[in-house]
Amino acid sequence: MRIGMLTPSWPGGETANGITTSIFNLEKGLSKTGHEGVILTGSITSPSETRIIPLPQFRKWTAIEKANWMLGRDIATVPITANAILTAAKEAIDRFGIEVLLVEETHGFAQFLSPHLKVPVVVVLHGPWFLLEEHVPKNSLIRIDSGRSKREGKGLECCAGIIGPSKSVIDKTRQKYRVENIPTTVIPNSIQSVPELSYDDLTPKETKSILYVGRFDSIKGGDVILRAFDRLVSLGQDAFLTFVGPDQGVRGAQGESVSLEDFCQRLSVDARSRIVITGSISKSEVQNLRYTHAVTVVSSRYETFPYAVLEAMAVGSATIASSVGGIPELMKDGVTGRFFANEDVDALADILNELLNDLDLCKQLGHAARARAIDAFNPEITAQKLVRFLEQDVLKA
Repeated sequence: MRIGMLTPSWPGGETANGITTSIFNLEKGLSKTGHEGVILTGSITSPSETRIIPLPQFRKWTAIEKANWMLGRDIATVPITANAILTAAKEAIDRFGIEVLLVEETHGFAQFLSPHLKVPVVVVLHGPWFLLEEHVPKNSLIRIDSGRSKREGKGLECCAGIIGPSKSVIDKTRQKYRVENIPTTVIPNSIQSVPELSYDDLTPKETKSILYVGRFDSIKGGDVILRAFDRLVSLGQDAFLTFVGPDQGVRGAQGESVSLEDFCQRLSVDARSRIVITGSISKSEVQNLRYTHAVTVVSSRYETFPYAVLEAMAVGSATIASSVGGIPELMKDGVTGRFFANEDVDALADILNELLNDLDLCKQLGHAARARAIDAFNPEITAQKLVRFLEQDVLKA
């Protein structure tokens, strides 16, 4: 089977974008199982042997469209992007004979594509906007677009199939939109095999080190881990935190955006002295950090199926995560990781304190997590599930 797949950039080995990472791993799985992926992308960062269709250059925006974009009214530019995707999709059909096209739910692109393509369009729920918009500060760099959820719903209602990486996102989407008659399935994201973290080789400081990888924003809960770390240090724990990710501001008490620098000024002097903030770094640099930290924390307020968790599991890192969205479908509490209730800073600090005092427990959790990642989330399994769904539920419909 030949499957067209839309992704923001290509290849995905060096990007923090979850959509690109999932498509990158899926393409590897398809290749290993005798199928082919054809990539549609607006950005090619390096040569690749994969079949690639670059999206055509967008036409220049008018002054009115630029103004609307600045005001957060993305509806003005959505048709421009959709037309570029449509052009690339038609080329993928003509040149490579793709039998189906996978697109993200973003802006409801499926509604612009489905009526004009002779192959079915299937939507993959990477992160529906209706689940995220409530967490965005009013003046955040992530602009509020009041019509985005509506367009998202229209795209889902006219597509040929819906794939969600977790049951959580499928269930919430069914509750939100009229998709009862559309073929739907859960196919988790996949992860490729990597070397295992050796707890025996960690230095004394590394055995007390915590890694956080994610944006500083209200969705990813960067403020939660910082407040928990502040409390952890106040308990007398000789801990260290590496904070990796861009600063997009968290929502303050009045809905305003608070920067990472300003937020850190609210922490104790002792806690601040133990925090290293890297900003955005390459994926290979992030991967190297995973081998020098005893514990990984994911403190998101919602997640569909986070690579922050899956990548930590793959290296065998002891992971503490908020029990939201699809995260409980990745880990089992006390077996392959530890959970804390959403925004429960005290609980997170207490679990961190426990793990940092018990390296054997960290090793046990990490080893079990790695085994589950290899067994349940390898690319070949994901590819096989995808092809089976497409052949049985979409193409035969």
